[in-house]
Amino acid sequence: MFRIAFITPSLFTLAPTWRRDPQIVKLAAPTLSGFLQTHGYEDIRQYDFEVQVFDLQREQPEELDLTVFFDDDAVDRFLKDDDPVLRKHTERICDTLEIEEADLFAFSCASALEIYADMHAAGNINMAMSKILKERFPNCKTAVGGLQISPESRHQTEYQAMLTRCNSLDYCVSGKGEFGLLFVVEDAQGKTSLTENKAEYSEHGSGVIVHPTYERPLHVPRGIARQEGVETKIRQVETPEEVPLGDHERQAIFNPSLYVTPYYDHKNIEKRKIRGFEILKRYNLDPSWIEKMAHFHDDKVVILPSIFMEGCNSQCAFCGYSMTKMAKREISDVIRGLAWLREKHDARYFHFLNTNINGYYKYAETFCDELIAADLDILWSDCANLWALDEKLLVKMRKSGAIRFTFGVECPSDKMLKYIHKGITAEKCLERLKMSHDLGIWNHILLITGLPHETAEDTKYFVDFLEKCAEHVHGYSISSFYLISTSLMGAFPQRYGIETITDAGTLLEDVAFHESNGLDWPAKKKQIVESTRIITEAIRRIKVDPKYWSGAIDLELIFWLYDRLGHDNKHEIVRAYEDAFIGAPAHPKAYQARLKELLDTSDHEATKLLEETSWRAQTDQIQLRGDAMVLPVEAGGEKLELEFRCHEYSRQIPTLAAGMNLGVHLTGEPSFSDKLKALVGPGSRFEEALQGIGWNITALGSSNATNAFGFTIEQGENELLLLVQLLSKGERAAVTLNNLGFSYSVPNGKDDPTADPKILRFVMRMGQFLLDELNKQLDPDKLVKPLTRQELHTIANLLVRDLEEPFLDVLRREPTHEYAEKGEDLRPANWGPGQRHGNKFSMVSNA
Repeated sequence: MFRIAFITPSLFTLAPTWRRDPQIVKLAAPTLSGFLQTHGYEDIRQYDFEVQVFDLQREQPEELDLTVFFDDDAVDRFLKDDDPVLRKHTERICDTLEIEEADLFAFSCASALEIYADMHAAGNINMAMSKILKERFPNCKTAVGGLQISPESRHQTEYQAMLTRCNSLDYCVSGKGEFGLLFVVEDAQGKTSLTENKAEYSEHGSGVIVHPTYERPLHVPRGIARQEGVETKIRQVETPEEVPLGDHERQAIFNPSLYVTPYYDHKNIEKRKIRGFEILKRYNLDPSWIEKMAHFHDDKVVILPSIFMEGCNSQCAFCGYSMTKMAKREISDVIRGLAWLREKHDARYFHFLNTNINGYYKYAETFCDELIAADLDILWSDCANLWALDEKLLVKMRKSGAIRFTFGVECPSDKMLKYIHKGITAEKCLERLKMSHDLGIWNHILLITGLPHETAEDTKYFVDFLEKCAEHVHGYSISSFYLISTSLMGAFPQRYGIETITDAGTLLEDVAFHESNGLDWPAKKKQIVESTRIITEAIRRIKVDPKYWSGAIDLELIFWLYDRLGHDNKHEIVRAYEDAFIGAPAHPKAYQARLKELLDTSDHEATKLLEETSWRAQTDQIQLRGDAMVLPVEAGGEKLELEFRCHEYSRQIPTLAAGMNLGVHLTGEPSFSDKLKALVGPGSRFEEALQGIGWNITALGSSNATNAFGFTIEQGENELLLLVQLLSKGERAAVTLNNLGFSYSVPNGKDDPTADPKILRFVMRMGQFLLDELNKQLDPDKLVKPLTRQELHTIANLLVRDLEEPFLDVLRREPTHEYAEKGEDLRPANWGPGQRHGNKFSMVSNA
């Protein structure tokens, strides 16, 4: 029996947040396996890189370095002769996967999407593994496919280079892999040659490239999803042939994957299953959730992807899929396949990867009706459009098990929606997102920033839309605009006011254009970046929890919560989702309970230090405010606030302490600030006097200094920062009175105006006046001794150290954030050196 093995390398562990974004099983190899199964090939194995290799990198990260595969020179040395480093890491991969002998090893680049460097490195891994496996199993054949970069014209060049560089590679399969791989299998086993199969191929280097062959029958033989032996007719359902713009020919969609039930390697699926209790622990949900979900701790959760339709009858001008013929699998065959997968793998959660489930309304409605009638008891998610959506269809979708939809909203300004032919207004988008939300469905929206001719007014409408739909949306994907050559914009740039300045063969990320009668490319690039920044900041403000906008979709958690809590309890699902985090906490709320616990313990070092002063931590007032956890510290009428933020998503540079994950910033005004504002604020005699001699107050507000209030005065080029504060014992100031101090400073880069003795005397008299006036209104005996900067540094560092302690194992494996590197500067002088982890420093404990 001919033995086939699929291997799909993944570079996902090189992403900084990979431990916090669990991946579902990849679909390419199971789909190809299902196709080969229908043609009589049953000895098929799939090696799951994202289980075994990821486990190795999680538990022993020093054992495997995938970055070596980005070095073409080293890879070429290994392929032509040898390289000890490449050999070590390639053999480690093969041993970790426990690869057994096969007649054909089929490698895929499909895990690397669009990013050329990643795709190229995945190809290098495949070639290196091909060499090792040929050494181990000399009689085997090897094939590679699955390139996903844009444009597709680059695929031929890449495959040619692989065959030229690697003499252990026998075949490359270009384009859709089903028939190409079938021809390779038949050729490799000597059954039917490529020529006899009338396959299109070309020879290069050590092997051949099998080219796409589109004129093939769509009939799929009786196979794994047809348990009763009943042949079901497969049909291709197409949208009407009218072309809205007249001369843009519809692209044909040929994807045999649509007509195949995936064949998942059962052992891989079993390895991926996670118990309900493990989900609770993985996502660090607190004891209240563990108790609430107690009856479901033994649930086994796994999500299977599937696809059964492709193409899109929308006219979206930016998209390469728009106005393509829609190919759909016969619904009865889809249901039969889902039933088979559900039974074989005891799997109830399905993540459909269709381009547009309701692009053909009747198909979506019939699919839901048949799924309800089949009573499969599954839950599913998919992509959908908002323009062909109504309450009737949404109700059926929910009843059939739909829990989550991804909707393309793009740039929700009516002008821009019309420009890209979205077929819907911003108001209708809002209405239908609310309708979906009200039915308990999870809405994820796709956004595009920096579309051609997008203006500041469009961006304003964009932000306004996001604010209006905040309660109805629970996931965002932001994409900066790229000009796709196969889109309407790429095909007819003049219609859209675009002047292209790169050819169609350019990599997607390098495509450049001018706006006709608008921005040239350098200015447009800046506008795209600025638009992305504004929209990202708006979402961060509207949806404080990073999970909503960081790219993670946490499907296993969402599916399980919907299964056990139900659509009608979406508010509870949202609450659990917001409470959850994976790995290094992405939100300071993960530390909230522990902060209170630490400070309520009398023997904690920070508590003892505070007890030596008149200040107390108000643990009952700890609160979450935006992206910060706020700890009030009070004494008498004075109040300070320590703000704890996670580096990864913080927009506030820490000023008191910076650990591996947490930073601390000081805020708060002294109790006398209102009195001082009255003395120097708008319309005051003080302001009038300053203006009389040519000075103006330009900034009025608090300061990062402890228990201080500051303001800025300017006269022409002269500028001074003035500060009034409560003084600690031994603390100095330019002018002092009781516990009050006045000081001044010159902004960086400015000349010091107080070098003029007249101005210096003026400043000193001004300080004395302010302290005298404040002193008249304050009771000196009630002025609180402030915490010193040193004391605040120490308290903040102690708390950061102990808050991060439970997460040390994870934090040490995380990349060092630039704010964490400030830790040396923010650590008190007597704190001692940091602990070294590789080439990273942290403040977690003394070395």
